Amino acid sequence: MLSLTRKTDYALVALAYLADRWLKQQGPASARVIADAYALPLSLLMNILKELSGTGLLTSTRGASGGYMLAMPPGEISLADVVTTLEGPVRFAACSDEMVASGRGCPVGSTCPIRDPILYLHEQINGFLRNMSLEDLLRGSNGQPLANGPGQCAGTTPTKAIRSMVTQSNVVAAD
Repeated sequence: MLSLTRKTDYALVALAYLADRWLKQQGPASARVIADAYALPLSLLMNILKELSGTGLLTSTRGASGGYMLAMPPGEISLADVVTTLEGPVRFAACSDEMVASGRGCPVGSTCPIRDPILYLHEQINGFLRNMSLEDLLRGSNGQPLANGPGQCAGTTPTKAIRSMVTQSNVVAAD
């Protein structure tokens, strides 16, 4: 099963909230406001937001009216940026990255009968994440803005929205 961790899921919820504020030209939001809006654990969310700030995806401002804001427009933040920041490079299988070239990858290596299709799938997944922006995620799988705002559509979480978009993009996602 391919799955994002809760850390990435919470990050996408927070980023969707901040992207919505960006698009409405609103100011920063505190970690507490975001955590309260989505019933997220505050301490974990604070660590996530701090990590995202450290990589330049967010800016933070101290003080009573401070908080977090996107460091760039939501259309310029790819899901690959977020996933890679929080989880490291996306590797579909051991043969999907530079480990193969160094001889530390899959033990089957060059004789594997499914290596080429696995590499193709790996590139499709990574390409999808690189090409899907935070703004695209806000719009949902039908291209329209989410009716109730980010993360509030009847049971839709970022991972469910991504799964729906992946399926519609002819990239197979397993549950």
